[in-house]
Amino acid sequence: MVNITQGSRQDGEAQNLTGSQESESLGRLRMDLAAFADPGTRVSFSPVRENVVRATWDEDGRSRSARFRLDESGPTHARFDEEAEQLYRSFLAGQGMGNLRALARNILQVIPEFPGFIPSLGRLEGVAPTDGDAAALLLAAAESSPDFTNVVFVAADAGLGKTVLLKQVVRDQARRYLAGEVTSLWLYVDAQARRLAALDEAMAGELDRIRAKFSYDAAVPLVRTGALTLVVDGFDELIGSVGAYDEAFNSLADFIGGLEGGGTLVAAARSAYYEQEFLARVGRGLGRGERWRVRPLRLKEWGPTQRKALVLGEADRRGLGIETGERAYLQVEEALAGGELAGVAGKPFFVDRTADLILDGGITPEGARGGLLDRLVNAYLERDAGKLLSAAKSPLLSVDALRSFFDELAFEMWRQETRELSRASVRELASLLGEMEGLDEDGVREVATRAPYLAMLREGSLPGSVGWEHDVYFAHFLSRPLSEGMEDGDARKLARLLRRGRLPEEAALLAGKLTHEIPSQGLIDLLAAAVLSEDIDMDRVRRNAGLLAGGRLAGERHEGLRLHGLRVGDISLGSAEFVACMLDGLDLGGTDLTGTRFLSCEAITPCLFQRVVVAPSSTVLEIGDIPVDAFQGVILRGDASDRWLYSPNEIRDTLNACGLPAAAPELTTRRVDPAVLNLLERVCKVFAHTNFVAEAADNDFTVVTRDGAWPFLRKALIDSGLVVPRVRQASGHKTFLERTVPPAIIMAGLDVDATVPSEVAAFWERLETDSMSG
Repeated sequence: MVNITQGSRQDGEAQNLTGSQESESLGRLRMDLAAFADPGTRVSFSPVRENVVRATWDEDGRSRSARFRLDESGPTHARFDEEAEQLYRSFLAGQGMGNLRALARNILQVIPEFPGFIPSLGRLEGVAPTDGDAAALLLAAAESSPDFTNVVFVAADAGLGKTVLLKQVVRDQARRYLAGEVTSLWLYVDAQARRLAALDEAMAGELDRIRAKFSYDAAVPLVRTGALTLVVDGFDELIGSVGAYDEAFNSLADFIGGLEGGGTLVAAARSAYYEQEFLARVGRGLGRGERWRVRPLRLKEWGPTQRKALVLGEADRRGLGIETGERAYLQVEEALAGGELAGVAGKPFFVDRTADLILDGGITPEGARGGLLDRLVNAYLERDAGKLLSAAKSPLLSVDALRSFFDELAFEMWRQETRELSRASVRELASLLGEMEGLDEDGVREVATRAPYLAMLREGSLPGSVGWEHDVYFAHFLSRPLSEGMEDGDARKLARLLRRGRLPEEAALLAGKLTHEIPSQGLIDLLAAAVLSEDIDMDRVRRNAGLLAGGRLAGERHEGLRLHGLRVGDISLGSAEFVACMLDGLDLGGTDLTGTRFLSCEAITPCLFQRVVVAPSSTVLEIGDIPVDAFQGVILRGDASDRWLYSPNEIRDTLNACGLPAAAPELTTRRVDPAVLNLLERVCKVFAHTNFVAEAADNDFTVVTRDGAWPFLRKALIDSGLVVPRVRQASGHKTFLERTVPPAIIMAGLDVDATVPSEVAAFWERLETDSMSG
């Protein structure tokens, strides 16, 4: 209980006469109200009665006051004078503060409807994975908890429909919020559509766009209390994977830290790799003291049922009739079956665009074969070229000229580190193109006027801006300037190009495929030289150079190469085959090796394999002089989902199954009861996604606490200091277990020869020497 008694400091704050709890409660309330108050003004407190305080502050140039009831966790109830008391989160969300109902109406105006939205399927991973409707799984996973900050991590490749899913759910939640069906409003923030340095910039831009009454700072208490759920699309842009992106990640970590173990954050990224990167970095950046949990949600590819629903729905909206729809569906299936892009038939974006063009008669199933993305782009270019006509009805631009315009547009966005340009900038680029093509004044004016509204472009998120309808188009048109930069052969110029910003993985893959005129070794040497020539932003250059190299190496056979100076990350090497190649300081991070084969290869200097994905049935790692501990994180690809490996025995067995020579010898492991070892692996699996567990109330942890070996293992973990019990009065006197050491380090101690912290070594010695009965 908080005892607030009469007394004041110079600023009028109630004295803390009962210890730190009152100070923490008032401090949290002060910060919350200051986020809504006018800049430079002071929040003052005066006591009313036990556990109740009056606060006064200035907002919009007028004085305001309200009463707040407090407990150890902070404010619980509040009311303005002459108003009824309500829950604190309702107070913050109300008309007098955040005014979230007005915000909900604005969200419905800003986020467009998605006619014919087809639900995607997903898998919510955890101790007991759940399959089902992705939107329903997302809503279930995003339910807030008073015990920890809930981070729902939505992972899906480009084109799988995560942005449409997120916007649809955000729009539905706004509608339900206005109807009084839910108490948390969702806020969509696009972290990939404009030049951003940090989360606060992205949120500030979005709050301005939807005319929010409150600022970025006020979003923290709104999210912490559960009144607002933050949805960040393009989460990978904020996480990054190298030092050049620390500023963005620090902003993200600061926001999560400000939530103080409350609220929900929905984060979407292109790859599950970023989930592991986030877990690794947030564990270091926040670590102890903040309570967080990550719930992974994977979107699944579409099947025939969803494709048919989309095509028939689109045909119906066009009034074409059921027979035409059925015929178009069969044509779409035939077209997608011939695409060269992996999994293209399962990606809603390509299904939708293929259906659009087939129903328009702009593409045939045969025409879609041989590289669907190229065919889609060509079809849209031909359509636009046919519509850009002079007064005499003759074409103003050829398809090639129009393609050059889009190339220049993509490169300009890359140069400015953005995905959007103003309409004026787009028209200026189009005017230059028209003049270069020799058009008269009227022709130049017509091209410039129509340019912002061409196919493959859309209205941007900022007022008066133009962006890409989908990132895949940005990647396609950026790949040509990138490939030309490599073909130029100047390492210094290439380094300056690669400093410009974060290179999309899709653009790197496409650009790599356009450089077949350059010998593979020559391209690798050029990229390595570009990295060495740059002493500013070297991490960014190395990362982008590695992606370009990965794009060239992916899916091809290479013999006798020296792979040097490369950091290949965030990419799939596909069915690449390396024969008798030398690995010289190669750094693979978050790389999918499930179809990759290294045959008779040799590491001539130390190499690093961080969080790589393997499948023993198709991955071959026949690489000499690479020790097992060079693999700092291994993810095993299964039929239904991926599994993170922690046990040194299991990692070695998996690498041995992949053919790694160093994994063949038997590992020297401690003699531990198999039942205890199995239980410990389950404990580590839970702790991989959180640092706090409610021991008796956490559904994911009940499979642990019911195990007969748990009392023994629990005591060993606590006595060794690897787990610390915490009791939180405000959460119903729950007992929490807080981990102090990452799961991978705990499991590494199974190896007798492993270098681990002393407390980890002591823990394993205890498991080895004590019996469960003792």
